[in-house]
Amino acid sequence: MNVWPTDWAKICFIEANKLWFYSLMCSIMGSCLQLWYTASVKQSAGKAEKSGEKLSNEGRAKTHIQRAKVSEKAGINKTHLLCLLRSIVIDASDLFLPGAVTGWLVTGPLTVGVATIISTTLSSKDIWDKYGG
Repeated sequence: MNVWPTDWAKICFIEANKLWFYSLMCSIMGSCLQLWYTASVKQSAGKAEKSGEKLSNEGRAKTHIQRAKVSEKAGINKTHLLCLLRSIVIDASDLFLPGAVTGWLVTGPLTVGVATIISTTLSSKDIWDKYGG
């Protein structure tokens, strides 16, 4: 547009995309850590169940209740896991745009466009679930 050309505009644009790239990477790592934590809690609950096989019916019921409490504390359920996986896919798809601008990811415009469509579609489903219905 060249309405008000400045020397620092291009540098600022590149640095903003670097920051966006870093923030998306942190989001992906955070979601992966949550998945890892959830899986480790689920495994420990499964080990408690296996050790309860030698118990009587009363003992099994107590073990099942303890496992349910551990699962409840950790927030383990399928919708939570699906939301984490969806957020990882969304962030990974969003990563293509700042990666292409900075030159850190060598991709073409078609790849960036498809990744943007994937990200927008999955994000709009989350928004629809939250506000629309």
